[in-house]
Amino acid sequence: MGQDFSLHSDHGSFSDQSVQTASTETSAWISELFDTSARGGSSGKSFSGGAIANIDLPANWTNGRHSENPTTGRKYDEFFPKGASETSPRIQIYERGLDVGATAAANFSRLLGAPDHRLDDNELKSLGNVLDNKTRSSEFRIDQGWTETVNGKRVLFVEGEFLEDHKKSLSMIVDRDGTGAQTQELTYIAPSSKYDGKRSEALNSFKSISWR
Repeated sequence: MGQDFSLHSDHGSFSDQSVQTASTETSAWISELFDTSARGGSSGKSFSGGAIANIDLPANWTNGRHSENPTTGRKYDEFFPKGASETSPRIQIYERGLDVGATAAANFSRLLGAPDHRLDDNELKSLGNVLDNKTRSSEFRIDQGWTETVNGKRVLFVEGEFLEDHKKSLSMIVDRDGTGAQTQELTYIAPSSKYDGKRSEALNSFKSISWR
């Protein structure tokens, strides 16, 4: 950690014209979901969906909001520690539904075809809509990105901080359909002051996944 791979605001370099529009729509939808005023309360210690056959959630965490859009295929689930407040850490599991765009999909697929490694700035930029609003340096600072093989499947990890609300996040992004076009994202997110406290639990949860 600590190496700065911050992306600069040169979004015009992405060749897929649909990327910026799709990213804006997706970001607005995620922002709505980040509103924690409507939370569930049923207990749950595992999850399956999308590319995930099963993931073991941290002990004493519970189910939060679930949302899905049958038209676009978007799905969202969140989990948080029992007794959590609105500022408590969360794990969010998100299927975007929309394709990321041809260029981003090809770059993502190529990246996952290479051996596990830490990404450089150019590789991060090339992913475009795979990273959604994390490509906007005015909104998100990328601290590090790397690929890693988790239980037989190579995935992308991206870690950094949302600058406006000072929340840090660790995301694991999965190629859901084998083409790079459809992604599933698991994100651990928490206020910067609380981030380290549950990071290892979340990362262990991510690495417990068995795949479909």
